[in-house]
Amino acid sequence: MKFYDRKIIDEVAELGLPHPEDVVINHGSALVIRGIRPERDGGDIDACTCLENNLYAQHELGFRAVSMSVGVSFDSVERTVIARRDEADRFDLHRWDFSMHKYDRTGRGRIYLPELKEQSDQDGETGIWVARPEMVLLTKLDSGREKDENDITLILESFN
Repeated sequence: MKFYDRKIIDEVAELGLPHPEDVVINHGSALVIRGIRPERDGGDIDACTCLENNLYAQHELGFRAVSMSVGVSFDSVERTVIARRDEADRFDLHRWDFSMHKYDRTGRGRIYLPELKEQSDQDGETGIWVARPEMVLLTKLDSGREKDENDITLILESFN
């Protein structure tokens, strides 16, 4: 697969995670790679990856475990995930993705690595996956975050 902007893929590859084939770059990072929007100033790189890669990032690369908000449910409860973040706040690695849209309708919002891979394209050079716009859209719908609303508009425009 040929991507519009490889910079983020190459940055993730440079981490040296032991299982690059178990990395899915998602959220806004995937949109940048696909040329749907430019990278935001001070933007981070989000990726879902296996436990071994998360622990490697934490224990070998010095990433810290942090709680991150993924949205507010229809019953006004904030939903969070645990992510591994580097000191520069450039990378956010997590074990699964989350869809508030899916959660509000089914009570289950987690999107695990196998499902993410099914909705992604693999980079032939690094083995790293990049989420398709449809998958990114699912994780941004109903999050209640303004930046996600802006990305939703750009994703929908990219389908035309």
